Amino acid sequence: MANNKECIIVFAKYPQPGKVKTRLAKSIGNKKAVNLYRMLAEKEIAEADKTGIDIVVAVSHIKDKKRFKKWLGKERPYIGQRGKGLGLRMKNAFRQVFKMGYAKAVLIGTDCPELDAAALKTAFRKLRKTKIVIGPALTAGII
Repeated sequence: MANNKECIIVFAKYPQPGKVKTRLAKSIGNKKAVNLYRMLAEKEIAEADKTGIDIVVAVSHIKDKKRFKKWLGKERPYIGQRGKGLGLRMKNAFRQVFKMGYAKAVLIGTDCPELDAAALKTAFRKLRKTKIVIGPALTAGII
């Protein structure tokens, strides 16, 4: 863990047919949907890496941890998403990273193609001045 006590939590699923981008897969097929998800997730991890801030990957199924490490790298911690419903899983992810010693955390998903390192750095800059920062969730024109 870095001395800065800040981390980016990336919510992720392991890219497998029938588990990711399921609505999109109905029109483009499972293989293309999985490839798109993989590309989006890898892009988000790369953007988060550019910030120099620690990354904690919150995996949908902790039993997939070995596959995640092979896919996204062993250098970062992986935690399981716990709880029913997205809100509870997010709340528990924040609790887990705070127990790990982080003081500030930003949570992102893997379906944010326009999210870049600059936006993440801005979120942390604002988070240093207040307790909560919520970024816009724009959906118009996004798959």
